[in-house]
Amino acid sequence: MSHVAVVGAGLGGIGTAVRLAALGHRVTLIEKNNTPGGKLNILEEDGFRFDTGPSLVTLPGVLADTFHAAGRRMEDYLTLEPLEPICRYRYPDGSGLDISTQLPKLVSEVGNFAPNDVTGLFRFLAYSRSLFERAGPVFLMRERPRLLDLLSRRAFDLLRIDAHMSMHRAVRRFFHDPRMVQLFDRYATYNGSSPYKAPATLAMIPYIEMAGGGFYIQGGLYRLAEALMQVAREMG
Repeated sequence: MSHVAVVGAGLGGIGTAVRLAALGHRVTLIEKNNTPGGKLNILEEDGFRFDTGPSLVTLPGVLADTFHAAGRRMEDYLTLEPLEPICRYRYPDGSGLDISTQLPKLVSEVGNFAPNDVTGLFRFLAYSRSLFERAGPVFLMRERPRLLDLLSRRAFDLLRIDAHMSMHRAVRRFFHDPRMVQLFDRYATYNGSSPYKAPATLAMIPYIEMAGGGFYIQGGLYRLAEALMQVAREMG
């Protein structure tokens, strides 16, 4: 096995280092900042501690797979708590909307908040799911996308992930209320993108969050970076 250098101790870098070490490689993880975690980090002042970056966890099975690859159980390092509601939106006019993972609650909330957009909500979630089903298997769930994937019957699906249009343009097709457009536009900001420039493919994110749930980590989300670093150190 070889000696591998991983540059950058964000979550991707730490996870890569852990997986390479599990395969028997000697790994050096390099980070320019004082703390690991990348965008997921902390601000500590006057005895208080604030997470920066992500505000919740989705697809916890992906995280569990990384611990499993290292011969560990995520539950021995982290405690995840499901969020209900996932998020509360409040607007300057005093209106508000809770986003729930329970469809009847979600529909009821939207019905009270923007009654003309209930049908649009169903149509948008179906659209969001279709994007996830088309793009997810190749771009999200495979550790290393293969050329064969692009030449298989999935190739046609990959042409239908709406990468040619902006997320804002896609969202606007489903909702009339500008607050609903703004709400679903903001999912592009999860990876620091602008909905006016990012591809509509990112509209899969609401489905992932609403269907799979959002989770908080006891002790704050920075516990994830700390736990992965603990595993990395245990593996040398």
